[in-house]
Amino acid sequence: MNSTVLTWGDPRLPSRFWEKAHIDGDHWLWHALLWSNGYGRFQMNGADHRVHRLSYTLSYGEPKFLVLHHCDIPSCFRPQCLYDGTQQQNMRDRTVRGRAPSGERNGRAKLTRDQVTHIQDLYATGAHKQKDLASRFGVSQALISQIVRRVTWQDVVG
Repeated sequence: MNSTVLTWGDPRLPSRFWEKAHIDGDHWLWHALLWSNGYGRFQMNGADHRVHRLSYTLSYGEPKFLVLHHCDIPSCFRPQCLYDGTQQQNMRDRTVRGRAPSGERNGRAKLTRDQVTHIQDLYATGAHKQKDLASRFGVSQALISQIVRRVTWQDVVG
């Protein structure tokens, strides 16, 4: 962000900004434009800005890394809910909070939940070898092993 963003540039911007905010207990929630991931979006000086990043910058100065949330509310932009963190911290937080894509939501998933349940059921009968199931479902034997040992698809129980 440049200094015109930090000083708002246009005297009408602060009131335009605050009319889109909703104070909800310990959170400031953005009630206007949102990015597809639920984070607030504010248009000013000819550009779109992430509301939480703008809020952090206005409160604490330019962050060194990413602006992350202590709370798990993407539309929250209360400065006390925000902190300057690395991409590694962001990925750890995403995993810990259960927001990482898993199962069918993972773009690299080769199986559906129903297929995983079916694999677990077939393997549990003792009549099917992992390599045969791998061939049947078009995946590796290693993946079948991970499925039946609940290393992957842990939430699916056949």
